[in-house]
Amino acid sequence: PAVETVYPVDIFVLASDRRALLRDISEIFLREKINVIGVSTQNAKAYARMAFTAEIASTAQLQKALMVIREVQGILEAKRV
Repeated sequence: PAVETVYPVDIFVLASDRRALLRDISEIFLREKINVIGVSTQNAKAYARMAFTAEIASTAQLQKALMVIREVQGILEAKRV
């Protein structure tokens, strides 16, 4: 089988902090078959700032993942940086 070419992409997520937020976002990456190779989270007041480095195969794959992440409860922003 051919090896799919992937590219590292940085993704920023800002959300209202809540329990299981990181799990919910991680499940989206899993469903979209996106491998996360780095993650950093910071909590300040009632907000969570998350930075992910993910291996993306196509722009369409990235756009779909960002669209689904934006639908998660509490997400204020999700974008490529």
